[in-house]
Amino acid sequence: TTPTAGLAKAGPAAVVPDPAIAAAPRRLDAALRLARTYLFFGFGAEAAQGLGLFPEAPEDHVYLHTMSDILEFGQVPSDNPFDRIIECTPMAAMWSILGGDLPKDRISGVLDDALLALNGLPTHLRQILAPLLSQQLGAAGFADGAASAFRSLERLPPKLSPGGQLAEAKMLLERDEVREAIARLEGLIEKNDEHTPEALFTLVNHFLENGQPVTYEMAELVEAYAKELSGGPLGPDMRQAHVAALIQSSQFDRA
Repeated sequence: TTPTAGLAKAGPAAVVPDPAIAAAPRRLDAALRLARTYLFFGFGAEAAQGLGLFPEAPEDHVYLHTMSDILEFGQVPSDNPFDRIIECTPMAAMWSILGGDLPKDRISGVLDDALLALNGLPTHLRQILAPLLSQQLGAAGFADGAASAFRSLERLPPKLSPGGQLAEAKMLLERDEVREAIARLEGLIEKNDEHTPEALFTLVNHFLENGQPVTYEMAELVEAYAKELSGGPLGPDMRQAHVAALIQSSQFDRA
């Protein structure tokens, strides 16, 4: 039996790696149980709010807070505690890679474990985390691993989530299937949802890197998101893309 066997049946607590479970108090407070339930269903912000009501069990908190950050923001803003237990369980390996900024040699040593953990997740969690894992692996230079993470979505009956479509578009760009990638990205931009800014940045960045023209309308949209996201993790990249887009579209006086 693998460490992830029975995960879909085990419920919310099974999403937390064994070391994190062992560190939790034996008496589970209602707030802690609620936070784990939120995490199980992919609600990062709600889990963080619930954890704020339960200041005890710091060892458990650090893992759960990290998971809530990944679910809410797609990355860990600071130190990832899963990096310290990366080889303990496949689940720990997966959450470590999901946090981002992990050296390639550490990823390569646990890549199979992380994919094993991903494939053992319940359907609803796999739909959320597979795109994130695919993006992190692709950014780290593991194209095959990114494709494997993405293929775990293709085996699911429902259509891809917007996050899955974004991961697919990035993978298509990596494979130089540009026309299909642009179509996916333009579709996400038109939806005007939470994935629109990153889809827009990905598309504009592709145009700029390949010396292709950026329309005035697209530059205007980048500017709007650069202002809206100025305090977020995508803000600096969006601002840089805006300046480059203005120059590319010959709006030198505004750059």
